[in-house]
Amino acid sequence: MSKSFVKVQATSTVKESVQAMLDARQSCVFVVDENDLLESIMTLSDLKRVVLNAAKATSQGDTTVIDVRCDLMTYILSMEYY
Repeated sequence: MSKSFVKVQATSTVKESVQAMLDARQSCVFVVDENDLLESIMTLSDLKRVVLNAAKATSQGDTTVIDVRCDLMTYILSMEYY
């Protein structure tokens, strides 16, 4: 179990957050506000679920696009959990 955790600002983009996870070889990032207080946690499983749902919707004719440039909190708040 790791004792080092990756933190990103809530204003970070999804792309920046994923890059931080990959660079640190972690499966999640802690999303913090401007006061360094925890707002959320984003995991690779969350991202996988969103990508799979988008692929499923696309195969059914939906033209869903995942905007990796959006800020992280907008992304997290828009995620649908199944």
